[in-house]
Amino acid sequence: MAHKLHGELLHTVAKAPVNLYFDITPLGKLMSNFTSDIGKTDRAFFHSINWVLGSCAEVILKVSVAVYYSPWMIFAVVINLIWLHYI
Repeated sequence: MAHKLHGELLHTVAKAPVNLYFDITPLGKLMSNFTSDIGKTDRAFFHSINWVLGSCAEVILKVSVAVYYSPWMIFAVVINLIWLHYI
């Protein structure tokens, strides 16, 4: 994802008019913007993946405990899964 984003950013910046962007933006600031944007994107992406996996594990654990203590809950789980499939 970061590689694709960096490529698209570089392509967009390379197409910018020289007299409007490159003359007023120092090269150091340009490189700093690229690296900070890519770093922020990487951190946000891994945070999101961590959150999704944690949420899935939590749901599986809670459903497993509910089914263990009340076997009739398996019917509610199956009905909910069918309902979610159609949504």
